[in-house]
Amino acid sequence: MKLGTLLLRNAAIGLSQLEGALRNQVLYGGRLGTNLVELGYLDLEMLSAYLAELTGFPIATPTLLDDADVALLDRLGADDAHRLRAVPLGYLGDARAAAAVAFVAPNDTAAREHVAARLGVQVTPYIVPELRALYYLEKHFGLPRRARFLRPGRAASEGEAERRKSQPALGIVMPPALTLEPRRKRSTSEGPDLDAVPVALSFGVACERIDGAPHREKIAEVFVEFAKGRCDALVVFLIRDGNALGWRGYVAPQAAGKPAAPKTPLE
Repeated sequence: MKLGTLLLRNAAIGLSQLEGALRNQVLYGGRLGTNLVELGYLDLEMLSAYLAELTGFPIATPTLLDDADVALLDRLGADDAHRLRAVPLGYLGDARAAAAVAFVAPNDTAAREHVAARLGVQVTPYIVPELRALYYLEKHFGLPRRARFLRPGRAASEGEAERRKSQPALGIVMPPALTLEPRRKRSTSEGPDLDAVPVALSFGVACERIDGAPHREKIAEVFVEFAKGRCDALVVFLIRDGNALGWRGYVAPQAAGKPAAPKTPLE
């Protein structure tokens, strides 16, 4: 299950909020949870709880991150910590054979193995949201974050204040609303000649093919075949988690001897 699906299932956010966060993720980068927090749809504590439920890993709380073991931080090093988005928290047990490490992506096996090799101990992963991880990586290693990951609401150093001058409110700007003018309605004489295209499938046959379709592409093809002889045009989008993965389309042929409809600017 993905984070967006979990949040929708638990009514933590609405579909329009998820779509807005996905749109901004495409435009500005960052993880989905980061964009949801920046847009004000979730707070970090709620995001942490849902990430823990989703991954099954314990939460790296601010207290654990504030008290991170300095020796382990030095052993991992700033470059690897920032590249892997990992923050060593401390040893587990008196034997010091294992250490807790906060990861933005705790399911990344390669990252966990690399950190374990650098620290020389077994690693127990903890989950931490991207925004919180970046804050503590800056705090412990002194490497500044990019402006989009700076959040208002806490005291900023002089250097941060300069960086924030170029940062939009809440770290992100929603794109302007896009309005498309309706296409000019065609007269009957300008339309396609549906009589020139025989009906390819009956309703019953179409239903049977959809029931037996092995995958979604075949279902889309059935819709297109069913449209022939019935519709001027048809477009089928294949949607998964709010993203269009592919499409099928059909436009009826122009009637013989009839002039084509003039194109509008949007065509």
